[in-house]
Amino acid sequence: MEQKETSEVLFLAINKLPEAQRIVFTLNKIDDKSYKEISEITNRSIGSIESLLFRAKKNLQKTLENFYKNQE
Repeated sequence: MEQKETSEVLFLAINKLPEAQRIVFTLNKIDDKSYKEISEITNRSIGSIESLLFRAKKNLQKTLENFYKNQE
């Protein structure tokens, strides 16, 4: 798969995340913000940020696994 297609699939999967997970994931992975910075931006505890990131990664993993299984 081309790099552009891979990026499109990833961003579509990110956009399917629940809003709080999407915001935290984007701030951390794309904007390269620390947990502390994200905590200040979102007014959430660091524990909440960690939990949202964990769930976002699990949801992305599930979404992308399903996508690539359907591509075979």
